[in-house]
Amino acid sequence: MARALAEDGRGSSVREPLTLASEPRVGALLLALGVVDDTIRFDRLGLEALFADTPSALPIEPFRGVDRVVSWFGSRDERFASKLRALAPDVTVAPSVPVHGLVWAHLLGTVTTGVSAEHPERAPIAVPERLVAEGRQVLTKIGWDGGRPLVMIHPGASGPAKQWSAEGFARVITALGARTRIVLHEGPLDGDAVRAVHSRVEASVHRLDDPALPVLAGALTHVDLFLGNDSGISHLAAAVGARCVVLFTSSAKLRWQSWAPGVETQVVTPRETADPDVRMVMQRIRRFLG
Repeated sequence: MARALAEDGRGSSVREPLTLASEPRVGALLLALGVVDDTIRFDRLGLEALFADTPSALPIEPFRGVDRVVSWFGSRDERFASKLRALAPDVTVAPSVPVHGLVWAHLLGTVTTGVSAEHPERAPIAVPERLVAEGRQVLTKIGWDGGRPLVMIHPGASGPAKQWSAEGFARVITALGARTRIVLHEGPLDGDAVRAVHSRVEASVHRLDDPALPVLAGALTHVDLFLGNDSGISHLAAAVGARCVVLFTSSAKLRWQSWAPGVETQVVTPRETADPDVRMVMQRIRRFLG
């Protein structure tokens, strides 16, 4: 995310307040992290009126006093874009995914001016101390002793086509051995994936079951390594500065890689366990853990 910059009349740059319209959990996360100043539920904007052929009342209230709007929604419908431009003096309507190139570079280009997508400021999000403390507390509660290196593994994703095999994750856990502590993170739809990995390992592992996203962000500041499929959780881990190995199930999907520097990516075969994949994943993990 990026905030718009404006001149205050004395030559100094000031940050304009940023409101994000999104799914509620994502909005609450970015508000807690201090990335945005306010949030609104996307489904309460009333944007359906902008697609209508017949004249209808525009959803003026959510846009009252707004100087600039960036929408990654509705770019294929010129009626939508035209009506949205009537609600704010400066409107950008762009697709959420570019035809070519990295997704993050495309999105960055839609919200910033005067910033090079090739060389942006790519510092991690500074997680508030309150969330760092809450993250440590939840990890301690599930058995982390604060001693041995902590590896968090997220075996889920939005669908089977984006998931590495449970056996592959289990072999990595076995290879890491007793010198690390393993935490399996389970999101709302990851139960089957987590249970499949857990059932294949004899080593003691901890389970972190669906914490609130701000608390998960705090917990990720304590991990020595994050390993996961291409998913929103992997992007969160990278964004808060965790050292990450992120698995993609095809080279084409690498366009979704994180913008965060220092993130290792590896293409693996979905739902299968190929020896070369396991070796390459372990090789990337060892670059971080030694």
